[in-house]
This record gives sequence, structure tokens and C-alpha cells, in this order.
Amino acid sequence: MRRAYLFYYSIAALSGGLLIYLIEYLKIEIPSVIRSYVPDALWASSFMACICWIWHDTVKPCFFWIILSIFVMISFEFFQYRGWISGTADLTDALIYVTFSLPFIILLYK
Repeated sequence: MRRAYLFYYSIAALSGGLLIYLIEYLKIEIPSVIRSYVPDALWASSFMACICWIWHDTVKPCFFWIILSIFVMISFEFFQYRGWISGTADLTDALIYVTFSLPFIILLYK
């Protein structure tokens, strides 16, 4: 994938997540599944695209940062579950993070 596409995708996905919160802020009713999980999915994929954009020509550092990022995202949910940080732990959030990060790992091998 061309480097510019990764940048544009990252910006679009980040903007899409923000748009969902803006819609909710404007008191427009949206389903709770969309409100709860779609921003996380878009932001996770935006972050992965940004990592791939930064490390575009070097597979090993890109792979390292993607795996580290997935680990941190899952750890964040675990820390919430244990009560070490505030928030509500949600297994679905962790699955969303992994699911929307996997295409970028596959992209590295192409």
C-alpha cells in the first residue's frame, strides 16, 4: 500500500471516530453499539495506519510497534478489569482493538 494512502486512511478513520462523538453531542440518537464500539475500532485502525505510515519502508520496526500497541491496548482493558485504572473493562473492546489491528499485520506481509 502506498504511504500516502496510509496517512489519508489514518486521518479519515480518526475523523470518523470523532464524528460519532459529535453526532452524540448534538443529541442525535445513534445505536449504543455504534456509539460504544465503532469509535474504538476506527481509532485502533487509525493508530495502526499511522504506525505503518511512519515505519513504511521497514517491516521489523513496524511489526514491533503494532504488536506493542496491541499489547498496550489489551493491557489497558486488563488494568480496568483489575481496578488499577478507572474505567469499565470490556472484553469486546479488546476484541475490537485486535480485530481492527490485524489487517495492518497482514498488510506487512504483502
